[in-house]
Amino acid sequence: MPPEEAGKISLGLPDFIDESKLDCEYTSGEISKMFRVSGTLASTFIKKMASHGVPIPHKDVPHHNRHGSKKIYKLSNVLAAVINSGHELQPTEAKAQADEAKRLIYRHEQLSKEVEMLERNRRELLRDIDFLSGNLSDISPVLKATRFSLVPASELVKKSSSYNNICGIYFLIKNKQIVYIGQSRNIAVRVTGHKDKDFDSVSYVTCKKELLDITETLYILAYNPVLNGEIRTRGADGYRPCTPISLESITSMFSK
Repeated sequence: MPPEEAGKISLGLPDFIDESKLDCEYTSGEISKMFRVSGTLASTFIKKMASHGVPIPHKDVPHHNRHGSKKIYKLSNVLAAVINSGHELQPTEAKAQADEAKRLIYRHEQLSKEVEMLERNRRELLRDIDFLSGNLSDISPVLKATRFSLVPASELVKKSSSYNNICGIYFLIKNKQIVYIGQSRNIAVRVTGHKDKDFDSVSYVTCKKELLDITETLYILAYNPVLNGEIRTRGADGYRPCTPISLESITSMFSK
Protein backbone atom coordinates (compact mmCIF):
# COMPACT_ATOMS: atom_id res chain seq x y z
CA MET A 1 0.00 0.00 0.00
CA PRO A 2 1.46 3.41 -0.95
CA PRO A 3 2.36 5.53 2.09
CA GLU A 4 -0.07 8.29 1.17
CA GLU A 5 -2.96 5.81 1.39
CA ALA A 6 -2.00 4.42 4.78
CA GLY A 7 -4.93 6.02 6.60
CA LYS A 8 -8.57 6.63 5.71
CA ILE A 9 -10.85 9.19 7.32
CA SER A 10 -13.85 7.23 8.52
CA LEU A 11 -15.59 9.92 10.62
CA GLY A 12 -17.22 13.21 9.73
CA LEU A 13 -14.94 16.22 10.01
CA PRO A 14 -15.72 19.28 12.13
CA ASP A 15 -16.70 22.44 10.29
CA PHE A 16 -13.39 24.22 10.97
CA ILE A 17 -11.61 21.73 8.68
CA ASP A 18 -11.56 22.82 5.02
CA GLU A 19 -12.35 19.58 3.17
CA SER A 20 -11.22 21.10 -0.12
CA LYS A 21 -7.64 20.89 1.20
CA LEU A 22 -7.67 17.21 2.13
CA ASP A 23 -5.42 16.21 -0.77
CA CYS A 24 -3.04 19.14 -0.32
CA GLU A 25 0.38 18.75 1.29
CA TYR A 26 1.72 20.90 4.12
CA THR A 27 4.51 21.07 6.66
CA SER A 28 3.70 20.18 10.26
CA GLY A 29 3.99 23.86 11.16
CA GLU A 30 1.43 24.82 8.52
CA ILE A 31 -0.92 22.08 9.72
CA SER A 32 -0.59 23.38 13.29
CA LYS A 33 -2.23 26.61 12.06
CA MET A 34 -5.29 24.62 10.91
CA PHE A 35 -6.25 22.66 14.05
CA ARG A 36 -5.08 21.31 17.41
CA VAL A 37 -5.01 17.69 18.57
CA SER A 38 -6.38 17.03 22.06
CA GLY A 39 -5.11 20.36 23.33
CA THR A 40 -1.65 20.20 21.73
CA LEU A 41 -0.16 21.46 18.48
CA ALA A 42 -0.66 19.26 15.44
CA SER A 43 3.14 19.30 14.93
CA THR A 44 3.58 17.84 18.44
CA PHE A 45 1.14 15.05 17.62
CA ILE A 46 3.01 14.27 14.40
CA LYS A 47 6.32 14.00 16.31
CA LYS A 48 4.74 11.75 18.97
CA MET A 49 3.38 9.40 16.30
CA ALA A 50 6.89 9.11 14.83
CA SER A 51 8.46 8.50 18.26
CA HIS A 52 5.92 5.73 18.96
CA GLY A 53 6.94 3.91 15.80
CA VAL A 54 3.84 4.80 13.74
CA PRO A 55 4.98 7.76 11.65
CA ILE A 56 2.46 9.50 9.48
CA PRO A 57 3.30 9.06 5.76
CA HIS A 58 5.22 12.02 4.40
CA LYS A 59 7.58 13.18 1.68
CA ASP A 60 11.03 14.71 2.08
CA VAL A 61 11.44 17.58 -0.33
CA PRO A 62 14.56 19.74 -0.84
CA HIS A 63 14.69 22.90 1.20
CA HIS A 64 17.24 25.56 2.06
CA ASN A 65 17.57 24.74 5.76
CA ARG A 66 20.23 23.10 7.89
CA HIS A 67 18.78 19.68 7.09
CA GLY A 68 18.61 20.34 3.36
CA SER A 69 15.01 19.08 3.22
CA LYS A 70 11.64 19.36 4.88
CA LYS A 71 8.83 16.90 5.54
CA ILE A 72 5.41 17.50 3.97
CA TYR A 73 2.24 15.65 4.87
CA LYS A 74 -1.00 15.13 3.02
CA LEU A 75 -3.68 16.70 5.19
CA SER A 76 -6.00 13.69 4.87
CA ASN A 77 -3.28 11.36 6.23
CA VAL A 78 -2.75 13.52 9.32
CA LEU A 79 -6.49 13.76 9.97
CA ALA A 80 -6.89 10.00 9.56
CA ALA A 81 -4.11 9.40 12.07
CA VAL A 82 -5.75 11.76 14.59
CA ILE A 83 -9.18 10.17 14.25
CA ASN A 84 -7.99 6.54 14.15
CA SER A 85 -5.81 7.04 17.24
CA GLY A 86 -8.81 8.28 19.20
CA HIS A 87 -7.59 11.85 19.62
CA GLU A 88 -9.85 14.88 19.36
CA LEU A 89 -9.70 17.48 16.59
CA GLN A 90 -10.00 20.98 18.00
CA PRO A 91 -9.92 24.45 16.47
CA THR A 92 -6.80 26.52 16.91
CA GLU A 93 -6.79 29.13 19.64
CA ALA A 94 -7.20 31.88 17.04
CA LYS A 95 -10.18 30.07 15.50
CA ALA A 96 -11.71 29.40 18.92
CA GLN A 97 -11.31 33.04 19.88
CA ALA A 98 -12.92 34.18 16.61
CA ASP A 99 -15.85 31.79 17.14
CA GLU A 100 -16.24 32.95 20.73
CA ALA A 101 -16.24 36.57 19.57
CA LYS A 102 -19.01 35.79 17.07
CA ARG A 103 -20.98 33.98 19.76
CA LEU A 104 -20.63 36.92 22.13
CA ILE A 105 -21.71 39.38 19.43
CA TYR A 106 -24.78 37.28 18.65
CA ARG A 107 -25.59 36.93 22.34
CA HIS A 108 -25.20 40.68 22.80
CA GLU A 109 -27.69 41.30 19.98
CA GLN A 110 -30.17 38.88 21.55
CA LEU A 111 -29.80 40.46 24.97
CA SER A 112 -30.25 43.93 23.47
CA LYS A 113 -33.56 42.82 21.97
CA GLU A 114 -34.65 41.34 25.30
CA VAL A 115 -33.69 44.54 27.11
CA GLU A 116 -35.66 46.58 24.59
CA MET A 117 -38.72 44.39 25.09
CA LEU A 118 -38.40 44.60 28.88
CA GLU A 119 -38.02 48.36 28.68
CA ARG A 120 -41.18 48.59 26.57
CA ASN A 121 -43.05 46.47 29.13
CA ARG A 122 -41.67 48.65 31.92
CA ARG A 123 -42.97 51.79 30.22
CA GLU A 124 -46.41 50.22 29.83
CA LEU A 125 -46.45 49.21 33.49
CA LEU A 126 -45.42 52.70 34.53
CA ARG A 127 -48.28 54.13 32.47
CA ASP A 128 -50.64 51.74 34.24
CA ILE A 129 -49.26 52.85 37.60
CA ASP A 130 -49.72 56.48 36.61
CA PHE A 131 -53.30 55.69 35.66
CA LEU A 132 -54.05 54.43 39.16
CA SER A 133 -51.52 56.29 41.29
CA GLY A 134 -53.89 59.05 42.43
CA ASN A 135 -56.57 56.77 43.88
CA LEU A 136 -54.90 53.40 44.25
CA SER A 137 -54.62 53.54 48.04
CA ASP A 138 -58.28 54.61 48.32
CA ILE A 139 -59.84 52.17 45.91
CA SER A 140 -57.66 49.07 46.40
CA PRO A 141 -59.84 47.73 49.28
CA VAL A 142 -62.91 48.13 47.09
CA LEU A 143 -61.25 46.41 44.16
CA LYS A 144 -60.20 43.53 46.41
CA ALA A 145 -63.59 43.18 48.08
CA THR A 146 -65.67 43.42 44.90
CA ARG A 147 -63.17 41.70 42.58
CA PHE A 148 -63.84 44.53 40.20
CA SER A 149 -60.98 45.08 37.77
CA LEU A 150 -59.99 48.15 35.81
CA VAL A 151 -58.83 47.95 32.21
CA PRO A 152 -55.13 48.98 32.12
CA ALA A 153 -54.48 52.36 30.58
CA SER A 154 -52.19 50.78 27.97
CA GLU A 155 -55.09 48.64 26.71
CA LEU A 156 -57.48 51.59 26.68
CA VAL A 157 -55.04 53.62 24.64
CA LYS A 158 -54.35 50.70 22.31
CA LYS A 159 -58.06 50.22 21.57
CA SER A 160 -58.90 53.91 21.34
CA SER A 161 -59.82 55.68 18.13
CA SER A 162 -60.31 59.34 17.37
CA TYR A 163 -63.95 60.40 17.12
CA ASN A 164 -63.07 63.82 15.72
CA ASN A 165 -63.04 64.45 12.00
CA ILE A 166 -65.48 61.59 11.36
CA CYS A 167 -67.36 62.43 8.21
CA GLY A 168 -70.83 60.95 7.88
CA ILE A 169 -74.49 60.96 8.82
CA TYR A 170 -75.47 61.21 12.49
CA PHE A 171 -78.72 60.27 14.20
CA LEU A 172 -80.09 61.92 17.33
CA ILE A 173 -82.15 59.42 19.29
CA LYS A 174 -84.73 59.86 22.05
CA ASN A 175 -86.40 56.90 23.77
CA LYS A 176 -85.04 54.54 21.10
CA GLN A 177 -86.59 56.63 18.30
CA ILE A 178 -84.65 58.60 15.68
CA VAL A 179 -85.74 62.20 16.13
CA TYR A 180 -83.20 64.01 13.96
CA ILE A 181 -80.81 63.18 11.11
CA GLY A 182 -77.92 65.38 10.04
CA GLN A 183 -74.62 65.35 8.23
CA SER A 184 -71.17 66.69 9.07
CA ARG A 185 -67.53 66.41 8.14
CA ASN A 186 -66.81 66.40 11.89
CA ILE A 187 -69.67 64.63 13.64
CA ALA A 188 -68.28 65.02 17.17
CA VAL A 189 -68.14 68.80 16.88
CA ARG A 190 -71.46 69.12 15.06
CA VAL A 191 -73.44 67.09 17.62
CA THR A 192 -72.39 69.47 20.43
CA GLY A 193 -74.23 72.26 18.59
CA HIS A 194 -77.64 70.59 19.02
CA LYS A 195 -78.31 71.85 22.55
CA ASP A 196 -81.74 72.98 21.39
CA LYS A 197 -82.85 69.43 20.60
CA ASP A 198 -84.06 66.80 23.06
CA PHE A 199 -82.15 63.53 22.61
CA ASP A 200 -80.51 60.97 24.89
CA SER A 201 -78.13 59.12 22.55
CA VAL A 202 -76.31 59.45 19.25
CA SER A 203 -75.46 57.07 16.44
CA TYR A 204 -73.71 57.61 13.14
CA VAL A 205 -72.57 56.02 9.88
CA THR A 206 -69.45 57.11 8.04
CA CYS A 207 -69.83 58.53 4.56
CA LYS A 208 -67.65 60.17 1.93
CA LYS A 209 -68.12 63.93 1.86
CA GLU A 210 -69.21 63.94 -1.80
CA LEU A 211 -72.10 61.60 -0.90
CA LEU A 212 -73.31 63.41 2.23
CA ASP A 213 -76.30 65.15 0.60
CA ILE A 214 -77.53 62.02 -1.15
CA THR A 215 -77.06 59.75 1.88
CA GLU A 216 -78.70 62.17 4.32
CA THR A 217 -81.65 62.66 1.96
CA LEU A 218 -82.22 58.92 1.66
CA TYR A 219 -82.08 58.41 5.44
CA ILE A 220 -84.47 61.30 6.11
CA LEU A 221 -86.95 60.06 3.52
CA ALA A 222 -86.70 56.53 4.92
CA TYR A 223 -87.14 57.39 8.62
CA ASN A 224 -88.89 60.82 8.52
CA PRO A 225 -87.54 62.13 11.88
CA VAL A 226 -89.83 64.62 13.60
CA LEU A 227 -87.21 67.30 14.26
CA ASN A 228 -86.00 67.63 10.66
CA GLY A 229 -89.10 69.57 9.65
CA GLU A 230 -91.12 69.64 6.43
CA ILE A 231 -91.40 71.86 3.37
CA ARG A 232 -94.45 72.69 1.29
CA THR A 233 -94.76 70.95 -2.09
CA ARG A 234 -97.14 70.98 -5.01
CA GLY A 235 -98.04 67.36 -4.49
CA ALA A 236 -101.25 65.93 -3.17
CA ASP A 237 -100.00 65.92 0.43
CA GLY A 238 -98.66 69.45 0.23
CA TYR A 239 -95.60 68.68 2.43
CA ARG A 240 -92.51 66.46 2.37
CA PRO A 241 -89.58 66.00 4.79
CA CYS A 242 -86.93 68.71 4.59
CA THR A 243 -83.90 67.21 2.81
CA PRO A 244 -80.67 68.63 1.33
CA ILE A 245 -81.78 67.63 -2.16
CA SER A 246 -84.94 66.19 -3.65
CA LEU A 247 -85.54 62.55 -4.47
CA GLU A 248 -86.14 63.60 -8.08
CA SER A 249 -82.65 65.14 -8.21
CA ILE A 250 -81.10 61.93 -6.96
CA THR A 251 -83.04 59.89 -9.52
CA SER A 252 -81.92 62.26 -12.24
CA MET A 253 -78.25 62.00 -11.17
CA PHE A 254 -78.17 58.25 -11.35
CA SER A 255 -80.23 58.03 -14.52
CA LYS A 256 -77.51 60.01 -16.25
